[in-house]
Amino acid sequence: MMNKIVFLTVFIFVFMISSILFADSAIDKLNRGFQNLITSPAEIVYGINQAKEQGENTSSILPSKGVDSAILWGLPNGILRMAVRAVVGVYEVATFPFPVPSEYKPILRDLGENELFY
Repeated sequence: MMNKIVFLTVFIFVFMISSILFADSAIDKLNRGFQNLITSPAEIVYGINQAKEQGENTSSILPSKGVDSAILWGLPNGILRMAVRAVVGVYEVATFPFPVPSEYKPILRDLGENELFY
């Protein structure tokens, strides 16, 4: 019984990840909502990495360079992005039968892009 549950979980996860993120139908919107929920913690890692790279490569307004900027700026930024992606995921799952926004268009960009919203 446990093997069947694990297999089903892995199958659903692979199916969701392999689909296209731009929705054309309600099912695609539902799928994208679940993907946003599942992958939202990855925004923390992205935020930390992005702040670390900006601190090392530029003379930006970040408080320091490297690991310090990753902790001081990237961690809060990543947590905020994770929360936004999770809330949008819940919204898309809850409203998947309705074409809002128009024609089931996505609200967020793909995971890992600099700009979060379209």
